[in-house]
Amino acid sequence: MSADISRLSWAARPALLEAAREPDLLMALLLADLMSPSLWDFREKIRLKTAAAGAAAPHGRSADNGPELVMEEIHDYMDRHLFHASPREVEEIWGCLDLKEERARLGSHEVDYVVAVIRRGLEERREMGILSGKQDILPLIDAGAFPDYEYSTIDVIRAHRRRLHRGKHKPLGITSCADEAVLSAALAWAAGHVPLEGVVVFGSPLHYTTLVERHGRGYWFNGKHEYHDADSWARECASTDAAAVQKAFAARQQGLDRLVTPLGGHRFHTNESTLSPARLARTDEWLTRFFGAELRQIAEARERGIRFVPDPLDEACLRTLDEAPDAAAARRRLKELAGEYPGSVMELAHYAFRDLWVEHPEAYVEAAARGHLTRKRAAGIISLPGALDVVREVAGRDSIFDDLERIALPDEVLLFGTGTHRDRALLLYTLLRHAPYLDRALKDALQLVFTAADSFVLVGEAAIGVTELRRREGTAELPGRVLLRLPPPSAVALS
Repeated sequence: MSADISRLSWAARPALLEAAREPDLLMALLLADLMSPSLWDFREKIRLKTAAAGAAAPHGRSADNGPELVMEEIHDYMDRHLFHASPREVEEIWGCLDLKEERARLGSHEVDYVVAVIRRGLEERREMGILSGKQDILPLIDAGAFPDYEYSTIDVIRAHRRRLHRGKHKPLGITSCADEAVLSAALAWAAGHVPLEGVVVFGSPLHYTTLVERHGRGYWFNGKHEYHDADSWARECASTDAAAVQKAFAARQQGLDRLVTPLGGHRFHTNESTLSPARLARTDEWLTRFFGAELRQIAEARERGIRFVPDPLDEACLRTLDEAPDAAAARRRLKELAGEYPGSVMELAHYAFRDLWVEHPEAYVEAAARGHLTRKRAAGIISLPGALDVVREVAGRDSIFDDLERIALPDEVLLFGTGTHRDRALLLYTLLRHAPYLDRALKDALQLVFTAADSFVLVGEAAIGVTELRRREGTAELPGRVLLRLPPPSAVALS
């Protein structure tokens, strides 16, 4: 599997370690959200709430007075209706990474840097007496493990409702801070008040946060619990002294090691920037104007000497996206931009969106192989009937995306208990790739076939139709026109 395919697979299943190494994955999620009807449904709910709040406000304030009321409602709606999962809860949902395995896959330097950042932040919280049991994963790290934080589009966030059994106040979804940073930016854009060029996600693998800017005014979404416009932040600081600003900022953001925008990003620990000098200066200006002083980390990066790496995107491509009136238009425009800028975040977005009809759908096979829930289930499979039983347990037949043309990964199918025949075929394929009873030759010969009528996994000389989960001898003639046939993934995906 080439490095490029691996990168596409990271976009299909962006997780904490991959996003730490490749910050553009956060922007791929943002652009994927723009293509989702779910985002636009969410926007309409916020618009209704904003209109009601404006009508009830004094002095005839309304959403037409400016973006302030909309931004406040985005924050309030997210704060009320989303559930932020703690590290231990993430472990319960998605399982744990083996850090030794991750070092071999992503590089020791990258993984050790992220673990050190998170360890330092947790130790600081413990010293301050504010580290709760649900947050304390230091024993896990000491044991060589780490919660498998998966960053999600709005559709996967909302799919968590299927497994929540709360009553009156059941959340609309489960999020991490990275999810909240991306979603707040996507909603601010969809509400029509913020251009994509005015979005910056910043922070570190420990905590991500978002500033959006329009016409010289900034709005800061610090997770789902805290929100500030420039005026409320100025009151919070109570001083324009640079040291006071830095102290107030540091109390909320433990460490700042990256800026991420749709037009590139900057990583402070390497001091490399895919933002052009002009774009980086503009981002610095926005942050300085909002917070009241230049952030120390940016000033120090400039003093050390920044290495600029060219990024192919320009503002013009973002402006055409800003004009999209709905999800379908955003999807059409992003498809065009992916062709114009191959390998860029514009292409990555379609893999984050899980569009099945991308240039390299084999990336989904590699992404599927990394799921810990599926690997755990596969470990106990000793025969083909055992694998079929696992798939048979999936009672639902609908897509978490409400779209047959988008693919859910096996861990999602198991977690949410539903999947189309295509989703369940990828689950069966992945179970067999991990099952200990199959020898390497049979695993390497497995194929995944989608036809117009059904989906099949080819095992040796037999084909398993997923709709009926029945074995049929012979693989040459399958019912229905073949739409997609995936070759086996490389052994790297299973190492």
